Amino acid sequence: MTNILPALNTKDKADSRKRLEYDFLMSQKIVLPFALATAILLGWLSARSFFLGSWINLIPWGCIGIVIGFVSLNRIKMIVNGILYGFILSAAFMFFGYRGPIEKWPTVALFTFILGVIGAGCGVLLGLVGQVFRKK
Repeated sequence: MTNILPALNTKDKADSRKRLEYDFLMSQKIVLPFALATAILLGWLSARSFFLGSWINLIPWGCIGIVIGFVSLNRIKMIVNGILYGFILSAAFMFFGYRGPIEKWPTVALFTFILGVIGAGCGVLLGLVGQVFRKK
């Protein structure tokens, strides 16, 4: 039986390896800025105009978190992307949504940090869901 596919010569193998390395680097350069920009944008929209602080905000937040986990190339990158996405999203939501007096800002900042840590955990969980979808 003959092989239908032609054998790759060493030049083709080297070109293929360079292409994979380029794709890997581009993916890492795109996913994290996308995650951060999306987190800030969703935080602002949710606090100012989107659903105005409603629990329905969790639906787009979760969908984007799953997408970020899906497009992350490995588990380490997914964890980093999920932590940053969740923390920045929660902090942006609190920052853009706070309309109280300036004297209460230290208390709000502490609460924002605590909510950001919880959001980071949720970002990692959503990223894990995205990784599970990627493996199927």
